[in-house]
Amino acid sequence: MYSELFDYTYYDSKQKSPHNRRCIDGHITGCGKCVGFCTYEEHSGFLTERLCKEHNCIEKGCHYFLPKPKQERIPDKSICISDDIVSIASGITESLEGMKVLRATQNSNGQWNVKYITISDMYPIKRIEDQISEAIGETVIMINLNYDFDLAAKLIFA
Repeated sequence: MYSELFDYTYYDSKQKSPHNRRCIDGHITGCGKCVGFCTYEEHSGFLTERLCKEHNCIEKGCHYFLPKPKQERIPDKSICISDDIVSIASGITESLEGMKVLRATQNSNGQWNVKYITISDMYPIKRIEDQISEAIGETVIMINLNYDFDLAAKLIFA
């Protein structure tokens, strides 16, 4: 039968819409809600979890049922890289007592914005940007969050 020749991804790739899928009962659902595809000629289409339970596809061991393959979730690289950049920037600025790096975000140009707080404006920001840029191999722009002195001091020395 068809289920021996094709798998779920074949039927999924044949859809006109990248987001919507027609279910076996005729209604339209989002592709993320689908758990499988039924190749039975009288009601072929995609199955949601509810439809799969109603038809007992898995319990019956139905040979028309093609399960949606599980996809391994890949952690967002920018979050991991962001944490690494904060660690590197914090290491570079650790000798500067009145400064603390809080976070790093990548802007639309691919540059990294390293956001920091300070209780003084006397730090060599350009030199720090250059050191962090050299350490990570990408352009870094330091952004002072301009917290008031009391709040900055509380966060830096806490």
